[in-house]
Amino acid sequence: MVSLNNVEMRRLIVVCEGQTEREFCSNLLGPYLFEKLQVVVNQPMIKQSNGGIIPWTQLKKQITQHLSEGGRPLVTTFIDYYGLKQHLEFPNWMETRDITDVYARIKQIESGMNVDIESKYRDCFIPHIQPHEYEALLFCQPSVFEELFCEQEHQDTELLVRTINEYKNPELINNSFETSPSHRLERIFRGYDKILHGILIAEAIGIETMRKTALSFDNWLNQIEEKLDK
Repeated sequence: MVSLNNVEMRRLIVVCEGQTEREFCSNLLGPYLFEKLQVVVNQPMIKQSNGGIIPWTQLKKQITQHLSEGGRPLVTTFIDYYGLKQHLEFPNWMETRDITDVYARIKQIESGMNVDIESKYRDCFIPHIQPHEYEALLFCQPSVFEELFCEQEHQDTELLVRTINEYKNPELINNSFETSPSHRLERIFRGYDKILHGILIAEAIGIETMRKTALSFDNWLNQIEEKLDK
């Protein structure tokens, strides 16, 4: 709990993979949840990563440290499925390697993450892995691209149109190096800046619109809201 104007409020700690996710939580998710549930959101980045994912054993230590902080905060993660690899040894990684449905596989990995946390903290931990990466959310409303990028900045309009037509659900945009959402944006728009444009586009779309299209993202927020509304 934290005190704001003598009112005790729940605290949500979102462990962010990188600066882009952190800016999203600071500029959009924090104000959104504060207005909706009067919850204070903190958004620490993963330690010792320089903006990237780390082995589960190390991430687990940071998560546990946050869970043990005073006031019994709710702790969650905001990390990309794109960056997860076998050598990072996330729970259920090997057991689920043959599952082709990205949602089903992520659900099993998240379940393993929760089980691997000390039992007394599990009820306060919501593991979240975003498919395939944060930038998928920026395709939830493609019309905003026209508002934010001038004609001279469009360098691969064909790729933009093809991506929009092929993926009605942006969370399913392919996660290979050449076809991941972030790399597509870099190819589509000249001078695309991951952090600057990543937040401007997200602000133009808004969280409610994202929730209508991005199934995993919406489920994550539903879990947060359910826990905080108790």
